Amino acid sequence: MKCSGANTDDNDLVEEAHVLSDIVLLLIKSGCHTQRTYWILGRLLEKLGYEADTLIDCSGVVMIIHTMSQRYTVVRRISEMAVNMDTCDRLNQLSWNAMHTSMSLAGIKSAFDKIKESESQRYPNYVNDSDLYSSRLTST
Repeated sequence: MKCSGANTDDNDLVEEAHVLSDIVLLLIKSGCHTQRTYWILGRLLEKLGYEADTLIDCSGVVMIIHTMSQRYTVVRRISEMAVNMDTCDRLNQLSWNAMHTSMSLAGIKSAFDKIKESESQRYPNYVNDSDLYSSRLTST
């Protein structure tokens, strides 16, 4: 998946990469179709002005988010799954709202945290932050 890029500093890139990878991980864990996940991610990347290469596999997610001068790689493992299409729909709505409004990363993260919180109450063993096992920031 590729989208056009924009300039940002290291901290923004790292934070945004982690928020986006959290969203992708929750979509896949909730049973969202891979192509729909790519579409949702694409809308969010476009809104935030990034370019990214993403691989979603049955056991993990690899995202390389690019700017003109650097790239950040995030590798996440997909552990347990709890199929919930309501979560997929709410995250889909979030991506459309981000595209059609002036929603910033903080707004996206806040809305995502609310969705994630409702899921953690429903499936506490399936929605957690323990899936991050590798990330790296490099200059190009």
